[in-house]
Amino acid sequence: HGQLKGKLQQLQGLQGTITRAVPASPQAADEELIFDLERLVTSETSDSRGGTVCLISDDGGFSEVLRKSRQAGWRIVIVSQRLAMRKMGDRDIEWEELMVRAASLPHAAGGASEV
Repeated sequence: HGQLKGKLQQLQGLQGTITRAVPASPQAADEELIFDLERLVTSETSDSRGGTVCLISDDGGFSEVLRKSRQAGWRIVIVSQRLAMRKMGDRDIEWEELMVRAASLPHAAGGASEV
């Protein structure tokens, strides 16, 4: 639990991120993510109109919120092992491809990385 809390605190400082714990029940994280995404893409504020949604999931339960996001002018990028999920995106990346690319980055092998 302490390690997770530390990771959440690290992520909280990144621009454009919101982190919070959700109940440890089936679909709780998906439901929270769907709620937040719907709120973001339907917001009337000028800084939240359009942009890119990147979803890493194999769960088809996001199809409706992705459709709404696209209708609101958002670009959809899907990272998934499932072809049906990847077809929901404007751009898609297979999970294995992402892992291969990440492993080839200098910091993945223990080297220094620049910020």
